[in-house]
Amino acid sequence: MRSVNSVLTLMARVRRVRLDTAKKREILKATTESIFRSINPSPPVPVARCPQQSLVTFSKWNKVRRELASTSRDLFVEGLLKQGKIKISERLGELGMIDRLQDELEKAGQTYDEKCLHIFSGKDTFNGVYVWPSLDTPELVVVLEGKGGTSQCGTRTVETDMGPKKLKQGTIEYLEEEVEVMKSRGGDKEKVATAISQAMEQNPSNVIYMGVRTAYDSQAKEVFQTEVIFVQRL
Repeated sequence: MRSVNSVLTLMARVRRVRLDTAKKREILKATTESIFRSINPSPPVPVARCPQQSLVTFSKWNKVRRELASTSRDLFVEGLLKQGKIKISERLGELGMIDRLQDELEKAGQTYDEKCLHIFSGKDTFNGVYVWPSLDTPELVVVLEGKGGTSQCGTRTVETDMGPKKLKQGTIEYLEEEVEVMKSRGGDKEKVATAISQAMEQNPSNVIYMGVRTAYDSQAKEVFQTEVIFVQRL
C-alpha cells in the first residue's frame, strides 16, 4: 500500500510540474505578444518578403532535415557525433529565432526587413540583433538568443566590489554586460553594440531581449514549434 501511495504521489507531482510548465509557456507567449504590440517606432516602410514556411516539421525544412539525418547517420564516432549535434542545434537555434522574430513582428503590425538583422556566432556576443531601420537610427532593437535542441541559457561571471558575480543569460544585467563586451571587440560587433546602447538611452521601451528555443526529437524526424524561453523589455 505504501508503494502504491508513493507512486500516486509521484504521479501527482509530475502532473503539477506539467501544468506549471504549460502555464509558464502561455504566460511567456502572452507577454511576448504584448511587448511586441506595444512597440512604437515610426510606420515601417513596406519590404518585400519571400514566403517562409513554419518551423513545425522537417518536411518543410528539407535542407536542414538532410543535414541532420546525414549527421545522425554518418558521424558515428562519439566525439564527432557530439560536435555534429552541437552544429545542428546552433543552426536550428538560429533558424528558429529568425522565424519567431518574423512572426512576432507581423502579429504586431511591423514589417520584417532582413537587412536589419545581424547574425553572430561564437562567444562574447548575442546570436542575433534586429535593428530597425538602421544602425545609425535604431528606433527598434530586438536582441535575440537562439537555442536549438536542449541547449540551456548560459552565464557570465563578472567582477564586482562584492567579488565575482554570475549573470544569467536572459536578464537585463547580462544584456548590459554583453553589450559592453561586444563594443570592445571592434568591427561589426562594436557597431551593433553601439546601436543597442543608443536605443537603450534614447528609446529604452523599444529595446526587447528575447530567447527562443527550437527543439527536435532524438530521431531527427521532427522540429517542434519554436518556444519563447524568456523575454525582457527595458
